[in-house]
Formats: sequence, C-alpha cells, structure tokens
Amino acid sequence: MDPLTQFVELLRPKALLWKHMVGEGDWAWRMPSDSGVVFGRVVRGSCRFQLPGEDEQVLVEGDYILLTAPPAWILSAGDRRAPVVDFEKLPTDRPTADQYQDDPGHVRVVGGHFELESVNQELLTTFLAPVVRITASSRSNEGRLSRVLKLIDAEASVELPGQQAVLSRLLEILLIELLRAPEMLVGQNRGMLTGLSDPQIAAALRSFHSDIRGSWSVASLAVEARMSRSVFAQRFKALVGEPR
Repeated sequence: MDPLTQFVELLRPKALLWKHMVGEGDWAWRMPSDSGVVFGRVVRGSCRFQLPGEDEQVLVEGDYILLTAPPAWILSAGDRRAPVVDFEKLPTDRPTADQYQDDPGHVRVVGGHFELESVNQELLTTFLAPVVRITASSRSNEGRLSRVLKLIDAEASVELPGQQAVLSRLLEILLIELLRAPEMLVGQNRGMLTGLSDPQIAAALRSFHSDIRGSWSVASLAVEARMSRSVFAQRFKALVGEPR
C-alpha cells in the first residue's frame, strides 16, 4: 500500500458537510472555526478570504482553497466596508445558485469540510500547511478535481439510498487529489510519508494511530515493527525525524 493511501486511512476522514454559497453585491461572511479540513472552489466570480492576523488573499473563478483546522475566518466580496455577518446566522431561505444562473453580479462557491477522528487531529496539522491555494491556472487543477467535485455536487443534490456512504468515498478521493497537488507538497511534513514507505515503520505508525491514547513506548512500538528497540529508534528518527 502506498504511503499517501496509508496516510489518508490513518486520518479516517468522514464527510459531514457540502454547501452551495452564493453572494451578491457587497458582503462579508465570518465562517466558523473547524477542527478538520475545510475546502472550497470558486465556481463563478471572485472573492477574498482572510484568516486572523494574515493578509487578505483573492480567489478567482476556478481557484481552490484548503484550510487545515482553521480558526474563524472571513470570506467577502465587493466593498471592504461591508459589515461582517456570521455565516451560520444567514437566512436559510436566501436565493439559491439556480436563481442566479444568468446573473453576472454574483459569486458562487461550493465546498465543505471533512471531520476527522479527533485522536489523529495532530497528525493532520503537523503534516499539512494551514492554508493551501490551488489556482485555476495550475496544471494540477486540470480536469480531475473538477470532475470529482461535480460528482459530489450531483450526489449531494438529490437524496438517494446510500448517499452518505457514496459521499464519504467521494470526499476521500477529493482529499487524495488535493494532497497530490504540487502546491500541497510545499507545506507537507515529508517525514510521515517517508516513514509510511518503510513497511516496518509503517506497521508501528498504524498501530500507534489506531490507538493513540494507548500506553505506547519505544519498546512496544519496536515490537509492532518486529525490530529491536535500538534499531527501531534509530530508523524511526532517521525516517520520520521526530521521536514518539
């Protein structure tokens, strides 16, 4: 099993939310904090996003953004003086994307988030950069991500038997596609993938992350790896770069 597949299985992502967001005119939404992975794609128009204490960034049509365990953040468009409104408090009966099909003045964003097993949350935050933007002009953005998003959109739009199971698998695929993007590799902790590429170290990592609250020691992890304590400690440090 390749390292990236093993990493996604360690995270055990669960699909929870898929949204169509439509903004018109001058608007600013405060998006809630999240302990998992938040992702979105600008389907039409352009907007801005800003994390607390960070510079504002512009997203244009076709851009993707992926945020890892973000605090509350701002998504906005138009006049920067527009009052900031909590997204969760917006009226539920506001116009839908279908009602804006031919309106060039609106911004449409689709996205959602993964909830992860809480015990492995630290694994995600140490592996991924807090913010990754994949631009519409990026070669990594050609075709594959868009096709997966269209499948998710189609599945989420109609209630069918087995829908949650289908969405969970599609969102796992989306997460893998996002992790494959060159933009993602810049911020990744490569030690984890290197460790997972070694069968014996990978066995220890899988055992540890399947029961992260267990009373693990170097000696007990070495048993999982079927190695002596000293050899395991040396190889783990060399590959993963951090003691456990």
